[in-house]
Amino acid sequence: FRRVLFRSDGDPVSLSNWFLLHAEVLSQFRDFQRADQWLRKAEAIAPNDPRLWCVRARVLAAEDLYDDALAAAQLAVDLGPTHVPAVQEAAYRLMQSNRDEEALGLLMRATKELESGDVIMQLASLHSELGDHEQAWECYSQVESHYPLLEPAMAKMLAARRSDAAYDCGRMDEAVEYARQARTPFH
Repeated sequence: FRRVLFRSDGDPVSLSNWFLLHAEVLSQFRDFQRADQWLRKAEAIAPNDPRLWCVRARVLAAEDLYDDALAAAQLAVDLGPTHVPAVQEAAYRLMQSNRDEEALGLLMRATKELESGDVIMQLASLHSELGDHEQAWECYSQVESHYPLLEPAMAKMLAARRSDAAYDCGRMDEAVEYARQARTPFH
């Protein structure tokens, strides 16, 4: 199994990704010393890969080193401004650092440059958290067009979010309709 998964055919990014997987698994077991060793191996191969810095941010956050995690996530965005996971990681770390307005700005810029339903969902969630329910509603209304192959589980989750946003905006008929589509015990 390892030989099949490990075959990189000389591609440094594939090898780096293998090392990053090791680091993430080790960090989940709170073996940060060994996780850092694998991160350094990945960095030696592909130092400018935004994925490296996203993983490093998650490992650092798992160690409760939130400022360092934010710096790593911001470097990921600097290296890959159109790399969706980098944008999402940086926005999350900004929110974790109570820098919601910066996270909002980053996500708003990203939605103009990227066609990512995931980024729009994160932006909608942040708008909702900040009490800007109309903006959350607008974002949730745009999400479906960014998922051309929307799977049933995602469609239900999106309907639930749209139901909540409609309710928060006082649109009760729409809230009820989306709640029916969500088919969850809560909705």
